[in-house]
Amino acid sequence: MMFYRLRSIVLTNWIGVLVMAQTTTDLVFPRGSDLKIPPGEKKIFVALGKGFQLYKCAAAPGGTALTWTSAGASADLFDLTGVPSPEKIPDELMRGGRSTAARPILGDGGFKNVGKHFFTQAGGNSAKPHPVFVVQGQTMNAGKVASTPSPGKPGRNADWLQLKVTPATGFAKSIFRTSTRGGQLAKVPCTQEDTKLTKPREVPYAALYSFFK
Repeated sequence: MMFYRLRSIVLTNWIGVLVMAQTTTDLVFPRGSDLKIPPGEKKIFVALGKGFQLYKCAAAPGGTALTWTSAGASADLFDLTGVPSPEKIPDELMRGGRSTAARPILGDGGFKNVGKHFFTQAGGNSAKPHPVFVVQGQTMNAGKVASTPSPGKPGRNADWLQLKVTPATGFAKSIFRTSTRGGQLAKVPCTQEDTKLTKPREVPYAALYSFFK
């Protein structure tokens, strides 16, 4: 009992006082958020996503003012299934400082690379990009169901997300992005020169992706 009590205390301190409203199958959601695990679904796979959140400079919808908007993400996925306290891994990976001795090892000799996460477009350039996950050779197209600001440093860390796989595949029905570290673009001006960039601006991030079926 002491072990579980200590683990709960550590988890509470790490996430912050804004959380702890809903704990379901090892996922902890911020208080008052719309993130909810669909009835009957259970967690079947956990992956670390390590890559970049992408941003482009364009005119705001219905106006002429330029603003940075999300252009999706690009990340490698690493298997964390069965790893104790996987919610700590993104923070350990993105921790600042020059020393890398305590950081998780990805790829050879560490967590196995099992796929990729990226955004694609359907129906031409006018279509809104949607997230795609390729895990162990299976491709999943997804759409956002709900989002909530990161409970820790929302101005720096990407939002937490609930995604629905459409159509549902044999691998998963829902995907949750939690424990985000990094990914938010700093508040910098968006200029006409930025609109001419051939590639989106990249902001490093790491996050936990939990797959439910």
